[in-house]
Amino acid sequence: MKKKAFKTAVLIVEIAALAIAIAAAALVYVYWRSGQGPVSLNLFRSSAELAIERRLPSGFDARIESIEIERSRDNADLSLRLHDLNILDAEENSAAFAPEIFAVFQIGDLLRGEVGPQTLVAEGATFKIIRRENQNVEIPVAKTERKKSAFPGISSLIDGGILKSAFESAELNNAEVLFLDAASGRSWSAPDTQIYLKRNASGLAARVSGAIEMDGASATLAANAEYIENSGVIDVLVNGERFPIGDILSMFYGDRASIIEAPVSGVAELSFTPEGDVLASKFDATVGAGHLTLGGARRRISEISWVAGFDPESNHFSLERFLFDVEGARGDISGNIVVSFGEDIRKPQEISFNLQSSEIAIASPDYLEGTLAFQDNQANGLYRIEERRLHVKRLKTSVEEMDAVGSVSFHAPREGDKASSVSPGVIADIRFDGSLNPARLLNLWPKEGLANGARDWVEERLEAAHIENIMFKMDMAPGAIAEDGALPDDAMELTFNARNVMAHYVNGMTPLRNGSGSGVLRGNSFLLNVKNAEVGEVDILKGEVSFPEFMPKWRPTYYRFTAQGDARAILGILDEKPMTLLTKVNLSPDQFSGEAQANVEIMRPNKRDVASHEYGYKGIATFDNLAIDNLVGGIKFTNAKGQVDLKTRSMTVTADARLEEEAPIELVWTQRFFREDGPSELDIAGTFDSTAGDLFGISPRQFVRGPVYFKGRAIGELGAFQSLDLDTDFSDASMSFEALGWRKPANMPASGTLKMRFEDDGVFVDSFAIEADNNAHVEGAMVFNAAGALRSASITDFSLSEAADLTIRAERDAAGVLVFTAVGPFLNAAPMIEQMLGGANQSDGEPFPWGQGIAVNARIDRMAMRNDVQYLDGALDMLRDAENLRALDFTAFDESGTPLKVTMSMTGAEEGPQRMIEAETKELGGLMSGLFGLNSVHGGEGIMRLMLHPEEDAGFSGEIEAREMQVINAPLLARILSAGSLDGLANLLSGEGIEFDYAAGEFEYSNGELNIDDLQATGSSVGISVDGAVGFGAGGQTRLNGAVAPLYMLNSILGFTPIIGDLLVGKKGEGIVAFTYNVSGETASPQVTVNPLSALTPGIFRRILRPQTPVETAPAPPAEEQAPTDNQN
Repeated sequence: MKKKAFKTAVLIVEIAALAIAIAAAALVYVYWRSGQGPVSLNLFRSSAELAIERRLPSGFDARIESIEIERSRDNADLSLRLHDLNILDAEENSAAFAPEIFAVFQIGDLLRGEVGPQTLVAEGATFKIIRRENQNVEIPVAKTERKKSAFPGISSLIDGGILKSAFESAELNNAEVLFLDAASGRSWSAPDTQIYLKRNASGLAARVSGAIEMDGASATLAANAEYIENSGVIDVLVNGERFPIGDILSMFYGDRASIIEAPVSGVAELSFTPEGDVLASKFDATVGAGHLTLGGARRRISEISWVAGFDPESNHFSLERFLFDVEGARGDISGNIVVSFGEDIRKPQEISFNLQSSEIAIASPDYLEGTLAFQDNQANGLYRIEERRLHVKRLKTSVEEMDAVGSVSFHAPREGDKASSVSPGVIADIRFDGSLNPARLLNLWPKEGLANGARDWVEERLEAAHIENIMFKMDMAPGAIAEDGALPDDAMELTFNARNVMAHYVNGMTPLRNGSGSGVLRGNSFLLNVKNAEVGEVDILKGEVSFPEFMPKWRPTYYRFTAQGDARAILGILDEKPMTLLTKVNLSPDQFSGEAQANVEIMRPNKRDVASHEYGYKGIATFDNLAIDNLVGGIKFTNAKGQVDLKTRSMTVTADARLEEEAPIELVWTQRFFREDGPSELDIAGTFDSTAGDLFGISPRQFVRGPVYFKGRAIGELGAFQSLDLDTDFSDASMSFEALGWRKPANMPASGTLKMRFEDDGVFVDSFAIEADNNAHVEGAMVFNAAGALRSASITDFSLSEAADLTIRAERDAAGVLVFTAVGPFLNAAPMIEQMLGGANQSDGEPFPWGQGIAVNARIDRMAMRNDVQYLDGALDMLRDAENLRALDFTAFDESGTPLKVTMSMTGAEEGPQRMIEAETKELGGLMSGLFGLNSVHGGEGIMRLMLHPEEDAGFSGEIEAREMQVINAPLLARILSAGSLDGLANLLSGEGIEFDYAAGEFEYSNGELNIDDLQATGSSVGISVDGAVGFGAGGQTRLNGAVAPLYMLNSILGFTPIIGDLLVGKKGEGIVAFTYNVSGETASPQVTVNPLSALTPGIFRRILRPQTPVETAPAPPAEEQAPTDNQN
């Protein structure tokens, strides 16, 4: 603007000179007149206005208010004044105005022909400078010259011969320059501008100073110029302070060019010709505090300064120093820049550069992790202006402890080019020497815009690594970036090697450690290959992290690995969140042991927050010699070999294995993870003996021995099945129902079926059946409640050969009592009685869960007891609550029609037994044979009472009283009699038998042992007393002692005598003459000893003389003649 102002000042000088020339004609006339005071030259005003208008562009008029001339007192010079010079445009608007123009002429100069004033002064002039919409800047009152010159006014002034005239100096005081920008509508002014031009010995010297005001901002300018006439060079030194460079750029080039909001101060040294050709220049400038807008980001300026020189002959810029400290960046640049021009010097074609920098630091929190410092930087290349193509032939820098060397090119097509687009073209080839860790890698990697998904993975999951051998290549055509920001995959390639990798491939899972491998980042994909790594205790043979596409957003990413090692360790990894492979099916890695290999793929959408259900899985795992503890119901699978097919929504296990290292099985287990896909399935087939039933909660050990072939299908979750169908083949196994004495030998055809449903409120056995040729047939259905207690049962056919033929139903009543109803033609109760009395009913396990109680209503046509004792028309009604037997009523008839009645009543006792079972019959011998196996007793009418112990003290005590019974074929008694030399009685016992008129005694049964207390039996032939114990079952021991009195009726007569009878007889059942005996040893073959000396001993001393060592031992009968263990009494 100051240049335009200077041009205007020159114009005013020219106009003034023209006006003065017009007045010269009248100079002689006025000369003598001017000596007397100011003389008006208004007569020549029109001529002067016309002369001025000829110097103005077409359409402008000049108006002068008045013209005066006055001679000085010494007559040496003349003073000419023009008042109110106003130049009007076509619309009569003022384009320029000068209140007063004052010129001084030397008389001598005029006489010598040197036309023009010596001194020219203009006060308070105002004029405009306008920038048109076409970007041209003009002074409206100045004619456009044909000659192209940067400073046409100066050229005209010098070419016009000012140095050949009388001119000495010119001043423009208190001038006001108004700049109008037609394109933007903005304006700024320079009031109080001072312009001074003076002739000196070498040419001309000029000074311009003033202030510029624009939108409230104020700047100052001071310029000194000197024209050397001999060299034809103008030297200018300009000092500027606080120039609002942003507003100036905005005004000239639009708001987009207003990138800086800060004042600029500095010094410029220029050398140029009058035509405006620059010969040399140097700038030293500083930008004050403000803001710089680059790339849409507004950043605070702390410092920008530069020192640069220009050699126009070579078009070489020498950048001595460029320092900048802007919010987000700081550094220094120096070097050389060469501008190449074509035919038009105003249109540079190419800029080449060779720049250096000790450091450039970039800090952008929105795009970079931290401050990124580039050190020892070098850049050599060129910029083709017309093509907008930057090519850095050699780029060298050090960043994040790495050295980078390479080349890079950028191409930004102009609007209208075929390849125009929002994205530039880039070609790069850069090699990085050194090593990066994840933190320094993230410092280099922009937060947005370049493979965001891969960067997120590095930030969130790559905890440690040594990344090296990095090569970066890019070949991206202009416009290649899609609207969604995606790069073509082949547009970029960054390759690297990595070692000591520690990565969290999925958050929350055990990280991968000690990995090594390589990776490649492409324009729209990323692939990391890992080999020789570890995850916990698992060896990773190979692994892969794959981002097939970054764009479109949220595309799948894949984590693949091949693992080998301990199955427990591998499954422990796969059971971690979010996979929870085993937890989903209620299993634990600790249940597994053995070797396995797994090929697994995990899919995860490429976004920051991923819900567990958005993951996808796929894989194949193989295993060998695998063991699984407590898969279901405590069962153990061993020697398993097979594979697992893992998918996102299901898992299928196919395997050959063994149950408890014994039973071979084949299974196919399909586990579905989502309810909408339907239930899971388990197909299992194989051979088992007594253990495989545990898989489904069935424990057949007491019923099956030997191989059983089975095939089953369970529907539902493992351990929580919905249904079960099972087919079995028992042909090669032996089967038994010991409680009923039923057995099926091996190699007899037998099969079974089972159909079960598992509901929330219980287990429903819809049907079960066992068929064993002609040996057994059982079928029915059962229902169990949620707690596992039987709710109801319907066994329509319970047929076991020679053991049972019944129909059984069960139903739990409103009080919770389970009521059994059994009807049928036959039941063999002998085995149950034998087991109960032999101790088989005792168990070390949990007590029987009686619940609220059990009631039994049985009607059985024929019931077999021990020793083939048969009872007919049996009717049993029994009630037992959770604690005790509460009611018992049993009636039946033996084969002769003799009734048997068994009832239970309460004793009323507060302590001890409170329940008593009383059995009354006229065939007590048959009852004792059926219950205890004592087949030597016949007949006998009497009562047997059993006193039931409390529940915590299992067993019972009792008493027996009988009359008119007969003992036949009692081997143990025969041995006692033989040992006492009573052979006749022994022979009688083996023949017709010995009759007893009366027998009574007490006993107690507990833990398989019967204790006898004071049992006495008397008859006309013999009397006997018994005390001691008899143990039942294998290994049971007998300890009995007592006395035998022959001819009891005669032998005991004195026993009825008071006092003497007690002394001589001793106790009831013994006579005056009686011998004592002792039985001891295993019940199966006890030893019998007698004391003969006790025969004549008074009863009061007889017990003292009972035999301690054998005196005479009755030999035990041969094994084939021995009575069964339970027939010895």
